[in-house]
Amino acid sequence: MNRTALLLGDATKASRILEIGPSHAPIAPKRDGWNSFVVDHTDQATLREKYAPYPVDRDAIEEVDAIWAGGRLDAAIPAERHGSFDRIIASHVIEHIPDPVTFLTSAEALLVPGGALALAVPDKRYCFDFLKPHATTGDLLASHDPNGAGRHTPRTLFNQIAHSTFVLGEKGEDVPAWGQHPISRIRLVSPLKEAFVWADRARGDEYLDAHAWQFTPCAFELAILELAEGGVIDWHVETITGAHGAEFFATLRRGRATWPSTAARDNRRQQLLLGILAELREQIDWMALGGLLARPSLPADAALARHIADMQGALSAAAARLDVFGTLLSPPTGGPPAPGSLADITHRLEILHRQVSSITTGGGTMASVMGSLEVLSARQESHQLAIADASHLALNAGQQALEAARLLHVVSGRLDAQQQLLEEQRRLITQQSHALAEIHTVTNWLGYILRPFARFAMLFRRNRDF
Repeated sequence: MNRTALLLGDATKASRILEIGPSHAPIAPKRDGWNSFVVDHTDQATLREKYAPYPVDRDAIEEVDAIWAGGRLDAAIPAERHGSFDRIIASHVIEHIPDPVTFLTSAEALLVPGGALALAVPDKRYCFDFLKPHATTGDLLASHDPNGAGRHTPRTLFNQIAHSTFVLGEKGEDVPAWGQHPISRIRLVSPLKEAFVWADRARGDEYLDAHAWQFTPCAFELAILELAEGGVIDWHVETITGAHGAEFFATLRRGRATWPSTAARDNRRQQLLLGILAELREQIDWMALGGLLARPSLPADAALARHIADMQGALSAAAARLDVFGTLLSPPTGGPPAPGSLADITHRLEILHRQVSSITTGGGTMASVMGSLEVLSARQESHQLAIADASHLALNAGQQALEAARLLHVVSGRLDAQQQLLEEQRRLITQQSHALAEIHTVTNWLGYILRPFARFAMLFRRNRDF
């Protein structure tokens, strides 16, 4: 599903949509028949002038219905439109807002009951927020002003300038956002002294834009859950995606989530906290695979080559074993493998095998290869545990199959003996039938021979009686 479809969700052209900051790329453009109300930080003419130096379609910039330059969002919308919108769409907006909590509470006032807020959010692992820590619920609470904070703090501006990072492309060009692939070269965007200058400027009245908040999918979902459970907002995450390139998509629906128990809620919080660590490990993996994480000690080339060959062999053997076990214990169904299933483990091992192959053919430095192998080795250890479990299951299944085969053999032997007995009985019956037939034939023959003698004896008896 493409990003437009993800943001539109179940909306139709009859739906009342409020789109925030569509600029030159509206998701629900009026010119295509969408019933949209456009909110931006300035009017149409100024936006078209702003984008004149850039290679974008300025004609796609639509008439702005309301200007929002800070404070509460609902304060920028005519009162008669409050509670009338079915859907709010905000693509790459929430990370810029100085006070996301007030943004979320003011959005509640604009939607109908059960209305949705659709967000496209940059994933900090795949854009210039690469080296910045993820935002926490506490961070969002610290920024909260019921009237809506209108300016970014010195903290935000310093971090934006000091820690923003570009990936370097194949030709050394700056890449501010990217997808899921090995990272080999990065650079800090600005000198440190400039970050202190921006931090001082943040104390004035001028609005300076920045990415104030950095999220991963799990970090975002956790913040929404905790803010709602604290009674700060009235939203729940209805759907959320993983990273699509440099962004992820979340749909929030009015109303807090319901939980069967406090323990269930806190278990979900813990899952999301652990999920954040797993997401960050993915980021580390891409750096290691690209050689960005160098290791101080390097082995000799021959040992390195042997290590690569051993890992390839181990992965190939493990994948082959899991193919057999998976077919025996969980035949393919045609659907996606369940997380943790044999099919899922096999799929992940195949990915690791391809990664090892890419390392050996990619011409990377020895540091990059070793960094990559350390990442893959750690993954291999966890997969080997899963393989051991699968082997145990397969062994049990094999023992059961052998026992079943033994029983079948015994039953088959008994059936063979019974079959032989039946054949013997059939042979005897056939012999008896033949004997009876011969007796019947002889009896008929004797009867035919003895019949005249029987008449003679009968006449002789009569004459003697007379």
